[in-house]
Amino acid sequence: MLKARRAARKISQKQLGEMTGTAQSTISDIENGVVSVSLDVYLRLLEALGAELSATDRIADPGQP
Repeated sequence: MLKARRAARKISQKQLGEMTGTAQSTISDIENGVVSVSLDVYLRLLEALGAELSATDRIADPGQP
């Protein structure tokens, strides 16, 4: 999702790194699934790309509200 959003906004990995204080190589690794980083880093990247994190139920249980 990060890679697609970044590409749609025509932002290079280097530019995104400069915007967020994240190394270009780290952004590449995240986009390629090579590394996991802290939630803080993901939130900074999402904010810079005009996106936000949301949570949904994986399995809907009809007996639960």
